[in-house]
Amino acid sequence: MNQFSPVVIDVDDPAIRSRLYYESRAKLDPDAKGSGIIPRDHDGKWTRGNDRCLATNIFPVEDKISDIIKEDDMEEVIELCHANKTFPTYHIDKLGHMDEWTQNGLNYCWAWGVGGCFMACQGVEYGWDKVNEVAPVSLGWTVNWRNAGNYLGDAMEAISTKGIAPLSYVDSQHSRNPRNYKDGWETAAHANTVKEWWDIDCSDSMGTVLEMLTILATGRPLYIAHNWWSHALMIVGLVWDKTKPFNVRVQHYNSHGDGLIELTGNRAIPDEAYGIRSVSPPMELN
Repeated sequence: MNQFSPVVIDVDDPAIRSRLYYESRAKLDPDAKGSGIIPRDHDGKWTRGNDRCLATNIFPVEDKISDIIKEDDMEEVIELCHANKTFPTYHIDKLGHMDEWTQNGLNYCWAWGVGGCFMACQGVEYGWDKVNEVAPVSLGWTVNWRNAGNYLGDAMEAISTKGIAPLSYVDSQHSRNPRNYKDGWETAAHANTVKEWWDIDCSDSMGTVLEMLTILATGRPLYIAHNWWSHALMIVGLVWDKTKPFNVRVQHYNSHGDGLIELTGNRAIPDEAYGIRSVSPPMELN
């Protein structure tokens, strides 16, 4: 169906989950944390009860998109998105260094995930030939440049308020020494910000899939977290498959150097999921 031939992984298999978890933990800070936004209660009711939600300009997707895709329409919408190459899956190769999308031993999955989502949203909004390649590592200031895990919420707030630096401003895509960055990198980062986020209700798995599909059908990826994996990454598409839970295989783009993978099973549905609705326009780079 697409040019990537991804590996399909059943994450309801405890042995597979264990392997993925421990492979990730070998690269993660032992104090790595989950999200700090949590704008909903356990029943999915929107609370938006903290300043971070205001700082990131995040809204429930159901408030911003009136027609959430219905379960009866899933197969047709998914097949149309593949036929028309709407899903972000088909545009990864337009995002510069995404073919080398690897943390390279850093504990910065949170940064790589949000950086990839930023570039893809910029491509949707302004054209794939105008995307500014970004340096996820430039968000390292949020952890004082330590090789550390981070809150998704911190990463979302950081890219919304201070932005993410263009790749051309860092000495290498894995450099955590800002003294080696090009002069003006912080100013350049300020020009690359997220303007608005959608929050997906993850309290009900099928409802989550429908809201995910609604955003993916706009061409935008999802910034997500799996608690069982202690990992943040991107979701870039869905594949219709009636043999799998919720009738889908969930296409993720991973930052461990393995690129596109398809997760199946109940645990393929993320515990947190956010979409970027709007970003700043591409900047002119020297």
